[in-house]
Amino acid sequence: MEYAHSKAGASVEHWHPFTDHAEGTALLARLFAEPLNAPDLGELLGLCHDAGKCFNDWQRRFLAVGGRGRRHGRVGIPHADVGAHLLRDAAGPAALAVLGHHKGLTTVAELADLPANPDQAARFAEAQRAFLRAVPRAEDLLNRRDLIPAEWRENRSLRDMGLRLVYSALVDADYLDTSAFMAPTEVRTGEDLTTVNLLARFDEARTSRALPISELNLLRDDIYEQAVQSAELPAGMYRLTAGTGTGKTLTSTGFALNHARKHGHRRVIMVVPFITITRQNAEVLKSKLGAESVLEHHSAVDLPNDSWTKLATENWDAPFIVTTTVQFFQSIFARRPGPMRKLHRIARSVIILDEVQALPATMLVPILDALRILVEHFGCTVLLCSATQPTFDRLPIWRKLTVKDIVTVPKTRLERARTVRFRYWSDPRPTWDEVAQDAATHDQALLIVNTRADARDLYSACQRAAPEHRVLHISRNMCDRHVMATFESAKKALGRNEKLLLVTTQLVEAGVDIDFPTVYRAWATAEAHLQSAGRCNREGNRSEGLVIIFDPAGGRLPAGYYRVGAEVARRHFGPAQANPDNLDALSEYFGEVFHYLKLDSQGFPRNKQKWEHWHHVTHNRSRLNFRDVADGVHRFQMIDEDSVPVVISSYRGPIGETALEHLAEIRAAVGNAASAAKPTRLREAIRALQPYTVSLSKSSVRRAEERGDLVPIITDVLYGWTGGYSQQTGIDI
Repeated sequence: MEYAHSKAGASVEHWHPFTDHAEGTALLARLFAEPLNAPDLGELLGLCHDAGKCFNDWQRRFLAVGGRGRRHGRVGIPHADVGAHLLRDAAGPAALAVLGHHKGLTTVAELADLPANPDQAARFAEAQRAFLRAVPRAEDLLNRRDLIPAEWRENRSLRDMGLRLVYSALVDADYLDTSAFMAPTEVRTGEDLTTVNLLARFDEARTSRALPISELNLLRDDIYEQAVQSAELPAGMYRLTAGTGTGKTLTSTGFALNHARKHGHRRVIMVVPFITITRQNAEVLKSKLGAESVLEHHSAVDLPNDSWTKLATENWDAPFIVTTTVQFFQSIFARRPGPMRKLHRIARSVIILDEVQALPATMLVPILDALRILVEHFGCTVLLCSATQPTFDRLPIWRKLTVKDIVTVPKTRLERARTVRFRYWSDPRPTWDEVAQDAATHDQALLIVNTRADARDLYSACQRAAPEHRVLHISRNMCDRHVMATFESAKKALGRNEKLLLVTTQLVEAGVDIDFPTVYRAWATAEAHLQSAGRCNREGNRSEGLVIIFDPAGGRLPAGYYRVGAEVARRHFGPAQANPDNLDALSEYFGEVFHYLKLDSQGFPRNKQKWEHWHHVTHNRSRLNFRDVADGVHRFQMIDEDSVPVVISSYRGPIGETALEHLAEIRAAVGNAASAAKPTRLREAIRALQPYTVSLSKSSVRRAEERGDLVPIITDVLYGWTGGYSQQTGIDI
């Protein structure tokens, strides 16, 4: 008998028979590939993925080392290449899924090179004969030539996405079947959306809170009812364009749950650009759907041990997912099994893209292409949510795609429900001291600027100008625990009607649930102006809020899209021009920005050589190259790749001391290189440190090292901060 796996210390009669593993993996892979319209392909990949383990020398070596644990139990003979070679004729490029089920997707050139020499050819032949004796029914599937759906063969982008999804189905099936043998009590086998129960729970929770009658609340109810009625429409691409503070989170959820019930979608995935909003939305949804139904997945979430949350996060095995834009799209364009394992769960889902205006311009082409393919070929519905809806359907990549609005609000109705007025301050341009002095005339004001350096300068000016106010600061110079603690402190001060000035970067701009009577916004993109207005008189409890858009002398603007958008905004908004909530002006604004970036013609931004490289490798007709695609995407991902995490052990918040414990754990794991458990311990310790990290550019890291402010924990990967850390403003770099 051939074996696939062993347990440390277990005798051979308790090992995992090869045939059982092949059949178990095939059963799950077929189930997972069903929504991809490729069940037979999934089944065959599952049957063949470990075919190389049938090689006699592999089994002899396994019998010698099996049961001794991973540290001493390495067989040392490849096995994935045998199944890939066996599958080349039947599965074509999908054989890459078997070749890379441990190491990741690579290139079709590697398939063409199999076998590389006569010895490898002899190993293949022997293992394949033994495999077909162990799993004889695989032969019929191997003789098929229609396993890859015909439409995948005809479209490059669709083929790429289809193979990624079926690879995910195989990796997840292999992991689950192996885990069922190793630790059966910890395995989750699948939990799709039960819309009837969740809908009833959601509707009850939503209607249980009585809100006062106001123009804003009447508008919220109207928007929600329109969205629920639109849920009856066919699956497709939809837009929810609604002003800030009009309840987009609950409205989009109501649409998604009703739409899923109508069309049999398996789950809802809410994708949010910022961790602060991800947490906020997850808490709201957990309160209305139940914590057991909502999976919160992002880099800063605390995953409890031995819980369904920890297990479900690995493959999104939950009915409602709340995740970040980075997590969602970098998983789609990854090539390694870890981040890709969950991808097959996306098929036949409702995907809510919240604050869609925050999608990075340099990534728009692959993002929009991926969304289009998921809608047109894999049963997804996508809902684009924003108060500042970009005109994506003007771009060539979506020109043939119909995007429908689920809500229509007359301009007169929007005027009646408006909660703020705009004032512009640019001639002459004010200094930071002048802005601070003006803000000090208000009891409570939020001041939003564009860079960390500007936030520090304005914070200092506000401290001088407003000695009777509580002055708080939030920026990414502070670790995440510090940011959240300050944010909560600001909300409590607002609730107690204390005099408060909160100086912040864009961190509290889009979607964050905080309500000031007055907001100051340094000149930026048009969408930033309107998103900032959403933090002013958010609940409509005041007769009118005031949003002051000022153009500071000496103010800084981030490079790239942000600077382009800020300059284009000057031609459309301001004194004697439109306000940022003018939808017609916003449409023209986005059209001009996309044109300037050449997104409306060539398909990639100007002066972006890395993007041109990505465009080349993804549109190469001759051969698939998942390695180059993944590397291309990660060279310009949605977070700054040129940054390094730095651990702040000196933050003295309520639970700041925890960082020191994890620092010690990491140093022990790094030092104990011989430990078999080291990689797992290291990953867990680094993850636990994320709430205590600040991202610094590599140039800042080099300067800090020269000053002696940093200690390398893992060189070029993780550093410990030994320099000064302000309990008000964070790192001073």
